[in-house]
Amino acid sequence: AYPADFGPALPRSPLTGALVQAEPKHACSELTNAAALSGKIVLVQRGPRDDTACPLPHAYFANKIKRVQDAGAVGVVMANNVEGSLVFMGAVSGDHATLVEVPSVFVSK
Repeated sequence: AYPADFGPALPRSPLTGALVQAEPKHACSELTNAAALSGKIVLVQRGPRDDTACPLPHAYFANKIKRVQDAGAVGVVMANNVEGSLVFMGAVSGDHATLVEVPSVFVSK
């Protein structure tokens, strides 16, 4: 697992709480279960790599995290959607990384 290169660092003491899946799972569009995410750690799926389902800038890690943060999430677990090595969740031009205020971590599929 890798923490994001943006937003706050992971807390020194464990962040605990209920884990709730974002809907849609990739959080590229309006969340249909936003009310259920308040005060929770939210599981978000990386991807999809389909520009019609998740066009840029919605596909950026920071933008997905910001979307669930706005629903009240206290932390985010981003799950890789493919097998293999993890990448670092870093800020890119045009994303909302500077607005992310919750810790997040990227984990393997």
